[in-house]
Amino acid sequence: MGDLRAIEKSEFLKQKIEKQISSFKRRKEHNQTKAVRTKLISILLAASTTVLLGLKGLNESGQLIVQNLAFVLSAAVTFVTGLDAYFDHQGLWVRYQGTLNDLYELKTDLEYLLVHAAGEVPENELDQLYRRYQVILRDTNSTWSSLRKEQTS
Repeated sequence: MGDLRAIEKSEFLKQKIEKQISSFKRRKEHNQTKAVRTKLISILLAASTTVLLGLKGLNESGQLIVQNLAFVLSAAVTFVTGLDAYFDHQGLWVRYQGTLNDLYELKTDLEYLLVHAAGEVPENELDQLYRRYQVILRDTNSTWSSLRKEQTS
């Protein structure tokens, strides 16, 4: 009876870990894409502003148009940079990558335990792995909450 319960626990934990790996992989990739995109847009806008402000040889009306366009692009840089700071996609990307690493390590430890135990998995070791699983998620949620609190203050 104890072995059956341990097998059920190990399957339960394995499914939970797989589900979270899939979820955090999507979140990491989403935030990575947003972080890279935001940085590239900021760089492109800033470089365009610099080029426009450096243009010479234009007539007076052309110069005025170019300067106004440069000011608009400069404001857009400020806006994009503000959004980047608010959403902190790079911080979330890094955090979710750390969570993924922890979940992969936990999955490997569970697989090792199952192979090593050869059918007689000690429930207390499964319980320890489950507690690690909970700590990984709790730490990630705590980090996410801290980021959101910083943004509202």
